[in-house]
Amino acid sequence: MEYIDIPDNIKKEDVQTGDKAINNSIRNIIATPVGSVPGHPEFGSGISKYLFELLDPLTEELIKSEIEYAMDRWERRIKIITIDIISDMDYNRILIKMYYVIKNDPDRTEREFIYKTNV
Repeated sequence: MEYIDIPDNIKKEDVQTGDKAINNSIRNIIATPVGSVPGHPEFGSGISKYLFELLDPLTEELIKSEIEYAMDRWERRIKIITIDIISDMDYNRILIKMYYVIKNDPDRTEREFIYKTNV
């Protein structure tokens, strides 16, 4: 079990744990362009450089590799099973569906994370 020290000015019920915390972490990592956080310039993912490119198989693979690299670096609580990139032309966006397991989950339950972005 991992110990988390919570400062006195934060209520314990406000601290997110488990699936919700991991989903928020994944969303923050994917949504944050590398270089956009002052004092932490390497944080985030590099998918923003591909959002205005033609969504062909090469671009899909580049987006997947950016996500895999970012998750390996910044979200070590999960193991990615697969990532699907889906073009949603009706809404001018792409959908990123990532299936993963939490490493310390004894049941190894597969979870789904969906990220929608405008292109």
